[in-house]
Amino acid sequence: IDSGINKMMRVFRYVNIHPIHPKLFTMSHHSQKKIYESLDILAPVGEEELNVARFYLHNIYEHLFNGKIGAPVHEQLQNGAKVLEFCCDGGIWSTEVAAEHPNSEFYAIDFVISDYFAVNSDDEDNNVKFIECDISKKLPFLDNEFDYVFSKDKCLFMERNTFQQVLLEIFRVLKPGGWLEIVYSLEPDVAYAPAYTRLYDA
Repeated sequence: IDSGINKMMRVFRYVNIHPIHPKLFTMSHHSQKKIYESLDILAPVGEEELNVARFYLHNIYEHLFNGKIGAPVHEQLQNGAKVLEFCCDGGIWSTEVAAEHPNSEFYAIDFVISDYFAVNSDDEDNNVKFIECDISKKLPFLDNEFDYVFSKDKCLFMERNTFQQVLLEIFRVLKPGGWLEIVYSLEPDVAYAPAYTRLYDA
């Protein structure tokens, strides 16, 4: 387990210091591995190890921040809300939160979504749907469609201008009075809050 966490954290720290073009996530694993090796970064070996890293990172965040959700939307999710996870990566967050809130409807989008977590997403009884799309462009949703939008870390991979356009698009699909939660980690050489200190000192 410790070895898996160390591998994950090395990639995680690299990602936060050096922005990566979104096309990296549409490349084959072999192509991604060559990029990591050229930068002397320990990359996950194969899709299975990458999924393990995703799982570890997801659970580290949940432990550090005392839960999967920071926005005050728990009651709304219990009653029934429409939720978008932007840059869902493997879809772990959406899968788990959707299972805990069966009255709500979840949509998870990214350039590429791992089949490891996005299983049975076409099941009519499933309250989470996974959609592959170009998240740097216009999102495939109507205006004012979502009560809550969640995103974790991947926004850091975008250049400033792209990120500004993405924010405008997120606000377009977010309902007036809705909640936007963006979770991200800071560079290890910058002063930050105690929860992040615990993450980088782990």
